Parts: sequence; structure tokens; C-alpha cells
Amino acid sequence: MRLDLAVPFHSGLIALVCGRKAVRDSSALLMGYVRDAATSAPEEKSVVVLQWAELVIGKGGVRQETKQINGSGRASGSPS
Repeated sequence: MRLDLAVPFHSGLIALVCGRKAVRDSSALLMGYVRDAATSAPEEKSVVVLQWAELVIGKGGVRQETKQINGSGRASGSPS
């Protein structure tokens, strides 16, 4: 028996999770769950902050910009 396994191209995964309008040339996807450390139960009253640095190259030279996305937990423990 032969079984081919593959992971779809990143834009296909992003469209599946976030919708077609979310896919852009520089899109990325980070998925996870927020759980209570003591019980491993989903933590719906959480705050999720994703922060990263980007290098921007322009007429004035190269500069670093800090980007940030804020979200909150859902009943399932997954960020919104």
C-alpha cells in the first residue's frame, strides 16, 4: 500500500483557517491553545499578544519596526 502525505502550501492553510481574504504575499499563521497550567483546561479569559520585529527597507535606509497583534481566548482555549 502506498500513502502519500503532504502539507498544503502556506496560503492554502491560512485561507482554510482565516478565510481567503486573509491570504497575502507575506502572510503567516501561528496556531495554538491557551491552557490553565494546573488543570490543562482551556483558558477562555486569556489575553494573547503576538509581537515581532520587521526590517523595513526604504528611501531613508533600513529601520526596524515592532508589530503587534492582540487577541483574547475563546471557550475552546484557542485565541481569537
